[in-house]
This record gives sequence, structure tokens and C-alpha cells, in this order.
Amino acid sequence: MQNGGNTCYFNAVLQSLLALDKLRARMLGPNALKGNLGEELQKLFITTTNTNGTRGVLNPEKLFLHMCLMNSDFRPGVMEDSNNMLVSLLDGLNNEEPTIVESLFHCQADKHVSSKECEHTSVTTEDLNLSLAIPTKKPASVDDCLDLYAAGVIVDWHCMDCSAASAARNTSLNQEDTTVNNGQPEQPDNKTYGKEECSHLANSDRQARATDQNNGKLQVHDDYANQMEQCHKNQKKEDKIYRDATVQYRISKAAPLLTIQLKRFDYSHADRPDKLEDRVSFQDTLDIIKFMDPRHVEDDEYKYHLVAVIVHSGPRLCDGHFFAYVRASEIGWQQQESRGTPTWFRASDESITEVLLEEVLECQAYILFYERVEQPKANEVLEEHPPTGH
Repeated sequence: MQNGGNTCYFNAVLQSLLALDKLRARMLGPNALKGNLGEELQKLFITTTNTNGTRGVLNPEKLFLHMCLMNSDFRPGVMEDSNNMLVSLLDGLNNEEPTIVESLFHCQADKHVSSKECEHTSVTTEDLNLSLAIPTKKPASVDDCLDLYAAGVIVDWHCMDCSAASAARNTSLNQEDTTVNNGQPEQPDNKTYGKEECSHLANSDRQARATDQNNGKLQVHDDYANQMEQCHKNQKKEDKIYRDATVQYRISKAAPLLTIQLKRFDYSHADRPDKLEDRVSFQDTLDIIKFMDPRHVEDDEYKYHLVAVIVHSGPRLCDGHFFAYVRASEIGWQQQESRGTPTWFRASDESITEVLLEEVLECQAYILFYERVEQPKANEVLEEHPPTGH
């Protein structure tokens, strides 16, 4: 694939997407993506399908320029992050035609929050983004990263139930305070005061009291008193009750295609992101059943096989090089000739070389692409290709 000038990060993403058979089948189908991005990507899939065993250099320049027009983060000649490109490309394709991207890549997770302090719980559904922190313990594996993501963490949680109960108590107390000494109901001040107005009232009161004391008098400012009381009432209504709570994530919707990013870049220095060099081991098969929410488990197995890996070489993002390891496609230009051990290739811009699976599993992975194994084939695949890893 032609490098248009520091576009290796873009090429690595395309090589990985072209290796996904489920995406290829949809891109070559009757309901393929439409729009500038979709049409240019479809051309690449068509080109890499109708090669008749010959190899040529792909030129994805038009697709890259469309990405530059869509997202100002990407510029010709400037190195960027493969993960940012992947996310932006999928978002752009989704905006043009959501059906394919949603059906293939969209995962969801249920966020479970519980507090022993008040015994309240909350469950919400969020889009799943498997951008995983790398554990501090060594050696680390992708399973460890997923465990860290799914494990319970203690957070300072805004408990809506406790806040509502507190607001109800405050309302009740405020209603009890709306009488005066003669037993007649006090006329409420319906004006709502913000924090700045309350502060201004407090300063005015201090100035008034200072003036009165200098004159040897102490006056009762009835209007001021009512206004300040309203301020305190408003502040009580705004009170939020926070509790120590445990947050856990469980996958509620598993997509046919799974992408896992390992957080290797520290963007605390935006001008020059640092890189975490730790190796994270992974396998050529992945079973996510233990990370599924039991309420949404529809199948006995949620097994995936590895299809592509994006690697970054170099000490820093701006100084390095992106390339991809890709598994031979069953329907693409590097088709698997037999049902034996899958063939793997190292795709680095214009250089495509065949490699052993062991080399792939030893690499310093940045982004992993997994494709879900169809249910009838899941056991068959595991029997023929038992998980290997280090």
C-alpha cells in the first residue's frame, strides 16, 4: 500500500479492515456503504478481491484526502495515531450509512453501580469502547486488561435516590419554617437567587451592619432576611449526595467484529505523547463469555479469532512507524488455500511478507482486531487451532 508521506498509520488501519471477512462480505454486497468514504473504501475491497493471485500496490490517497477534509486532525505529511484514524473512519462511515457499521462493530455494556453505604444501585447502558488500560502487574495479558476494565472500582458516585430523599427532607423543613411568631403564614419570596446574587446580598448585609453599628443602631432588614432565606433554600435543593460506590462493566451486546486498543500513549504532554513499551500477551482466539452480562447472554459461547494486529514501532508516536499483521482472508486477495494453520502476513506500507503466527503473537500489539466465530463453527475452530500465546 502506497505511503503518501507519513501515512503509515492510515495504511495500517486499512490493511486491518481489508482482512475482515465479515466487513468484506458486506462491502461487496448489494447494500454496500454509500457516500465519499464508503465508495472509496468499497473500491479498495473490490480491488483486493479481483486480483487473480497477482499483487499490486494500492493507492488509498482519495480516501485519505476525504478523511483530511472530514477531520482537521489529519493532514498530509503529518504522523497521527492509528486508533484516532480508525475511530474517525468508522464514525464517518457510520454517518454516511449506519446499517453496516452498527451491525458489525457496535457493542454495548451495562454499567452497574452499587453503594454499600446507602444500598442503592444503578444500571445504565453505554456504547462499549474497548480502549483498555495496561495493568501495572507484569507480565500482563489482554485478559488481564479486560479483567481490569470489568473489575469493580471505587468511585465518588452521585446517588440520585439519596439526593432526592435529601431534597424532600429539605422541602419539608422549609415548609415548616414558613410561619412567623404570630402564627400567620409568611409570604414567600418567589424570586430565585443564584450563587452570585446570594454573595452580593451577603456583602450588602455586611456593609449595612457596619453602617448601623457606626451609628449606634442595629436595624432588622426584613427584606434582606427573606431573600437570604430563599438563597439557603435554593442551595439546599441543589445539594447532591455523593457515596462511595463500586462500578462494574459487563458486555450486554457483543458485535461480530471486536476491536481492542491497548492504551500505549500518554497524552499528558499533547505536543509529544509518551509511549508505554510494556508487552501485553494475547492469543489467536478470545472467549469473552466471562465478561458478558448474564442477563443478555443468548449463546453458550462468545468466541473470536484474531484477524489483524496494528503495531507501533519507535519510542514516541511522532517518531515511529505503524504496520499491521493480517490473517489471510477467506475471500480476499490473500486467500487461505487450505483449512490448515492460517497464513499471516506483515503489511508495512508497500512491503508484504509472509510470517509465522509465533511472530504475530510476540509483537507489541497496539490494536487487536477479532472476528466472531459463527456458533456452529466455534468448537470446531478451537479443536483445530487451540489457543496459543505467551
